[in-house]
Amino acid sequence: MFADWMTRLEVVHRADSPAERDAVYRFRYTVYVEELHKAVATADHTRRWIRDPEDDRPENVLLYTGTPDAVTGTLRMDIWNPGTVPEHIDRRFSLSFFPEIGKYTICETARLMVARKLRGKLILPALSREAYRHAAEREIYFLFGYCAPGLVGAYRRLGSRPYAGDLISADDGLRVPLVNLTPDVRYYRAMNSPMLSLVREYYGGNKTLDFDLKRYALLVDGAGASESDVAALWDQLEEELTDEGQPSLFDDLPAAGAKTLLEQSYTLDVRPGQVVTRADLVEQEMFIIVDGTFEVVASDGRRLAVLTKGDMFGELAMFLASGRRTASIRARTPGKVLMLRRKYLRELIERDPGLASRVLFNIGRVMAERMASLIEAGR
Repeated sequence: MFADWMTRLEVVHRADSPAERDAVYRFRYTVYVEELHKAVATADHTRRWIRDPEDDRPENVLLYTGTPDAVTGTLRMDIWNPGTVPEHIDRRFSLSFFPEIGKYTICETARLMVARKLRGKLILPALSREAYRHAAEREIYFLFGYCAPGLVGAYRRLGSRPYAGDLISADDGLRVPLVNLTPDVRYYRAMNSPMLSLVREYYGGNKTLDFDLKRYALLVDGAGASESDVAALWDQLEEELTDEGQPSLFDDLPAAGAKTLLEQSYTLDVRPGQVVTRADLVEQEMFIIVDGTFEVVASDGRRLAVLTKGDMFGELAMFLASGRRTASIRARTPGKVLMLRRKYLRELIERDPGLASRVLFNIGRVMAERMASLIEAGR
């Protein structure tokens, strides 16, 4: 409850005036282009801002924290009434997964970002609370969004959860689709969410809804069951990634340690042609290939290498201080990868140094083998 109370101390504003909106557009540019090096189609490099066509829709709501002179966070609520959802939104969020969703107003939370020095603080929960309040007052039961695989855990606490929709190919790589069922008090309670008191305010007690919450909650929770079946995933990995002579992240790990690692990872099923991550992005995740073939592509389009089962990618950016990607990774075949965050490895060093040393040693072995192969090929 203390965290819930603290989120209310961060004031969230609605950007209605031209000055406020221009400030938000400039803040987006600072975060996306100057800091994270994202290639954003709507970026105006002369004005140094990012302004989207959706910003001009009268139905949408633009929120921010800070002041027009110093914006610290922002998000936009893209609101679609029944019968108005455009085809690209339908495809992006695999809306066919949700029966009869066409009769409801839905919302996408877009362009969500926080100033670099304030990430992990109160701004994200505060923006989420205000977006939730707007949605609840309009009786919007579906809040959609997407995030990098490494951020799924953080968004779960705020009420969002992944489901069995297609992964989203964003400008900066694959993203996980998320949905927030706004009346689901049970889920917020289970997550010990800082949003819980607000959810109870709107949907606590025996409020009658024109919405089959149980039906959709079971649908979403069932879709995520395979992610939580760590034992089954480890059985697959133990068989497929521990071949003699092929170094792997999981070499010599005890079953309990491997399962601990898997509990903190995220599985992505990738289609041919999908880009998992792009050169020059600033990210802190690495990936292990469970199945499929992937190619390493330079920024000029040249193919640098082909990766297969057991190989890793993204480990350079994970260890570099800048976190900057040196190449893009694209799937050549259907595949599956595991994602692991740098933050988790740091925590593992403190919590279980023995397991952490084995994991880091294995990462070093894979990197050394790759470097030796490149040297040999260059002779």
